[in-house]
This record gives sequence, C-alpha cells and structure tokens, in this order.
Amino acid sequence: MPTLDERIQRAGARLARRVPRLSLAQLSERRKRLDRRRSRNRGMTAVFAIAVALVGFLVLAGSFGALVRRGNSRPAAEVLEPTTHGFTPEAVGFWDADHGMLVGKLSCDECRNGVIATTADGGRSWRVVRETAAPATQLSVVGAQSAWVVVGDELMATADAGVTWEPIADNVVDAWMSSSTSGWAILGSGNAGLVRSTDGGASWVEVQNPCNGETPDLQAIAFPEQEQGWVLCVAEAGAGQQRKHIYATTDAGSQWSETDEGIGSSGYADDIWFNRFGEGWLLESIRGTPYSTDDGGASWTPVAGIASPDISVLYSVSFVDATTGYGLLYSGQATLITTNDGGTTWSTVLKWVDPRA
Repeated sequence: MPTLDERIQRAGARLARRVPRLSLAQLSERRKRLDRRRSRNRGMTAVFAIAVALVGFLVLAGSFGALVRRGNSRPAAEVLEPTTHGFTPEAVGFWDADHGMLVGKLSCDECRNGVIATTADGGRSWRVVRETAAPATQLSVVGAQSAWVVVGDELMATADAGVTWEPIADNVVDAWMSSSTSGWAILGSGNAGLVRSTDGGASWVEVQNPCNGETPDLQAIAFPEQEQGWVLCVAEAGAGQQRKHIYATTDAGSQWSETDEGIGSSGYADDIWFNRFGEGWLLESIRGTPYSTDDGGASWTPVAGIASPDISVLYSVSFVDATTGYGLLYSGQATLITTNDGGTTWSTVLKWVDPRA
C-alpha cells in the first residue's frame, strides 16, 4: 500500500480524472486514524474544557432548564433533577435569532461524555436533547432545523432540531452542512482528506486538499454553499506564532485561491466561519485575536473589544444574518455572547458558573 506521502504527491494526478463515489468507510481506509478531534490547535479547546471543569459547574435548572437523558437511539424519556454536572460548551449554531443548537460535554461519574442541546429563546435557556458516548465537538446548522454534529470521530445528522439522529460517517474531524442534502467533511487530521457529499452523506467524493508547502495541515472548513467554500490551512505552531492561509473555491474545489490578506502570524488559528455573501470570521486561540472579512477573505481586519491575547478567546461563532450573531467566549469561564451590529459590539446571554461559589 502506498504511503500517505506518496498519496499526497499523487493528488495532482487524481484531479485529472473523476474520483469515483465511495462510501466514507472506504475513504477512511486510505487514511490513518490519527487524532479523534481537530489538529493540534484544538488542544487549546481541551485546555478550556479542563479549566471550565475546574472553575465551575453548570446549574442545569438555571442555564439548561431540565436535562433530558437520552439513549443512543431512543427519544427523550427521563428528565433529571437539577444537579452539579460540569459542562463545557464546544460549539454553537443558530438557525434564527431564537432557535439554536449547542454541543459540548459533561463530566461526571454517572453521565455520558457528550451533550447536544437546543434553545428556543435566543440562548437564555437550553434543553438537552441528547447525551452521547463521546464529546460532541463540532457543529454545523442549516435551514430551519437541520444540523451535523461530530461526536468523537462520528458524524451525526438531524433534520428535526435534534429529536432524531442518524450516523452518516466515521473518522471525521470537522464537517460543514451546506444544505439539507449536501456538505463537506475533513477526514483524519494534519494532511487529511477533504470530501464532499451531495446525497446527505450516503456517498462521498474526495476533493483536492489545497493545504501544502508552508501550511500543510487542514484545520477547518466553511462551505455555506455546495460549490462555494473556504478552508483554513496551518503550519506547526510555536512561541505564539503560526503560519496560516485561507483558500477559497467557487467550483467545489476544482480550483483554489488564497484569501488571507491582513492576517498576521501571531496567534494559533483555530476555526473559520463564512456565510454565502462572503462575510466571515477567523478565530484564534493562544496569543491570537479574531479577524473578520466582508469581501470573501480578500481582506481581513482584526476585531477589537471581544477577545484579548492570553486573556480571553472567542472560539465559536454563528450568524443568522448580516447583523445578528452568537459566539462562545472563554475568559475564566465559558460565556454565550450575542451581537446585533455584525460583531462590532457584543453582550452576554449566559455564563456557565459554579453553583456552589
């Protein structure tokens, strides 16, 4: 079997012919099972998780409402009494200004590791719709009730705001749902596979991974439409510095162009978010700052007043229109924040704190 490096070198040859549709299991066999989460920079989010677990615990009555215990495939059956489960939010997504989804993990002896929750009041209260056997770390929402969630390294799909779920892929690091039937995913980590589906995940096509040279690692993706998307490529980070490039495509990955003018080398790039109008965000962790763009990435501007290097980190965002959006901020504790002016100013919606403090 050819090595991973040999397969990467042959990428150009693969693009000269049509890649056959394969099941994700077949695609995954061509990749090593590396990290079960995103590449090394997601380790910062793990640090946040430990910090939040140590600093505070979630009062489910006040912040989540009632916690609903779910089996892996059964509908909600039992409402747990308010308890001191520790909770770490990992990602947030909103369908509209009121309705959204939150994923993260619980830490206690009696509960499973992952949590998926929904809100109907703009994030002021949350209802857990599913507990999972592994941390729920990545989230993409589309339409009125559809979402993809990465649980461990399994990609799960819902079309009814989390009432029912279907596993659709394995060995997934990140995923983006473009429509109710189409989306993209990253397999493995580092020099990972970039794949897309147009049939709800029943089959997948491997696409050229533009990450190479000085930024070889595929870190994150954003595909608001099936043909239109952006990918974040990074190099190994150190001493608060990291090379990073963002590439854009308008033809489903046949061609890519670099779109990262204005982004500095300070900070470890963690995630990107875009809508179909080319409005986007770059999120950074250690020693970094968030950046925003309104021209598809042709130019980027640091966003002041939200996060501060080594003090606070904006690590997830979701906008429902040009002005209304939500984010997750970590600054000693995890906080859900919202904006009504496109991200210029933000206000607190909910904090996860220690109820015994």
